Order: sequence, then C-alpha cells, then structure tokens
Amino acid sequence: MKIKDLKTFVVGNPPPHFGGRYFIFLKLITDDGIEGVGEVYCATFAPHVIVKMIEDVFERSR
Repeated sequence: MKIKDLKTFVVGNPPPHFGGRYFIFLKLITDDGIEGVGEVYCATFAPHVIVKMIEDVFERSR
C-alpha cells in the first residue's frame, strides 16, 4: 500500500479566532482506496506557505 494522492484544505476561522485564524487539514489517499484525514497544527507561517511545505514533503516521499 502506497500513498498516491494528497489534498489540502485551508479553512478560515471567524472572529474571535479561537484556536487560530485558520485551520489546515489534509487528506491522504492510498492506491488501495483508503482515505485518512488529519490536521496540521502549530503552523507559524502563512497558510499558503504551509500548504507548499506539505506538498513538497509529499512529492519527495513518493
């Protein structure tokens, strides 16, 4: 079983921003069709930068 696809979701958090201004979720999909969802937390950069980091790590691990 190998991870074949990655999808990221940046979700804005309306004021008063409890938990942060946004949340970043990702979905991993295997070649067997199994899907898993997770959250990226303690992200100290802008969301688009974090998404690029996630995609970069994913591409390097393939």
